[in-house]
Amino acid sequence: MAASDIRPTPQQSFAVDTRLTHTTPTAPTDSRPTDMQKHSVTVAGHRTSISLERVFWDAIQLIARKKGVSLNRLIAQIDAARTDHQTGNLSSAIRVFVLEHRIMLD
Repeated sequence: MAASDIRPTPQQSFAVDTRLTHTTPTAPTDSRPTDMQKHSVTVAGHRTSISLERVFWDAIQLIARKKGVSLNRLIAQIDAARTDHQTGNLSSAIRVFVLEHRIMLD
């Protein structure tokens, strides 16, 4: 799978499909890939906000769709996989997950 499979093309929409997720982006959809976006998600029954660069939101949403799970469920799985000794925040864990997922595709 090529990098273009993770990054949406200009023809693809950056809008969040609310049937798969329950996030609310705070940045416009015409933002740059490195612009930060804050989304509200539910993890372990609790609402929380996560800030990520748009390119990571796009990638994690695509991964969730390809796995056939909701974005909330995938983020909860990422959160649950973190160990007690990890001091990084959930946003960092999501970035690492996306990068590891991409590396496994190469």
